[in-house]
Amino acid sequence: MNSIMKKLFLQMGLLVLLFITLVFLVNTLFLETYYISSQKKKLKEYYLKINDMDSESYKSSLVDFISMETISNLDIVLINSFGKPLYTTNA
Repeated sequence: MNSIMKKLFLQMGLLVLLFITLVFLVNTLFLETYYISSQKKKLKEYYLKINDMDSESYKSSLVDFISMETISNLDIVLINSFGKPLYTTNA
């Protein structure tokens, strides 16, 4: 009976160790690239959204900017061609 408990304990321990190793490898190899590509995609979407706005509508789109900043933890700075800031984050 003692031998069966040792085998069961050894098998469960190996299974847990295998699972931890698998999670570590997936995290190390794939998660960083997935996160970076996902963040780049979001930034491109926000860029296109802001770029499609007229310069006159920046002030009226304050709610959109605040929601972008809050959701994605972004700091937004919009500058016109003369270097004058049109919108900056409150931080």
